[in-house]
Amino acid sequence: MSSSSYVYNVSVFSNGLDTYQLHQSIKNSNISVPITGIDTNGANVIINFDNILLQQDIDLLNILVSNHVPIVNYVSFTDSITPKHNLINNFFYTLVATYIYNSKKTLSYIKIVSYMDNDITSYNIKIVDNTTRNIISQQTFTNTTENINDMGTIMFVPNEETNISILVLKIGGEASSEVHINNISFQFN
Repeated sequence: MSSSSYVYNVSVFSNGLDTYQLHQSIKNSNISVPITGIDTNGANVIINFDNILLQQDIDLLNILVSNHVPIVNYVSFTDSITPKHNLINNFFYTLVATYIYNSKKTLSYIKIVSYMDNDITSYNIKIVDNTTRNIISQQTFTNTTENINDMGTIMFVPNEETNISILVLKIGGEASSEVHINNISFQFN
């Protein structure tokens, strides 16, 4: 028995290449010769077998290669920050925190742990991309007990690294009444 190798240019994998997934597809197919591994060398993808493939096995291998579409596993993560100013009693937008956004991950939602004193009418939270000045998300809340507030639809997703500002505006209430911002959480995919 002699081993054999079949070489494909990486450009054949127009949807991307997951060598583990391709290996499993070949291993679980009707190809009669066991696969021993997949190597890459520059632009070449080298598929190795225990023996020379029959023509019907080569045909099936070509179909598996041409139909290969990697399954993308989205890994999500949450990044939480504690605001540097968490008690807001101003009647104008006040910066409570900044965040460096890395565009390699997609922002999917933002949640904020917050509440207001009882005599305040409402409070508005605005999240802004400082590079483009676009509003990423903006919501008004009226909760007087600590709550996890969802910032709703992401209106703008930055496409480059940027500095994000989290601004809070108190609406109504006594001058000494405060909005409490305890945590800001960014969820990424």
